Amino acid sequence: MPVVVTTLEQLTEHGAGAAVWRWLGRAGEQTLTAALNSPDADALYRGQAACADAEDKRRRAAERGGRSGRCARGAG
Repeated sequence: MPVVVTTLEQLTEHGAGAAVWRWLGRAGEQTLTAALNSPDADALYRGQAACADAEDKRRRAAERGGRSGRCARGAG
């Protein structure tokens, strides 16, 4: 998820539609529309969503394993 920031001074001086927005982790300032429509944002989102899905599947598999009725210590 992109995080864009600016300062109150820049907003007051130039307005919200100006190139006053910074995407954290990148150099330079952009308009808000340009910052949010970055093609990298889509790739970043897809990557983060894939990681979250994989973690969810891992967690669910671990939960199912814990309810299998088998002894977790291997003694039963």
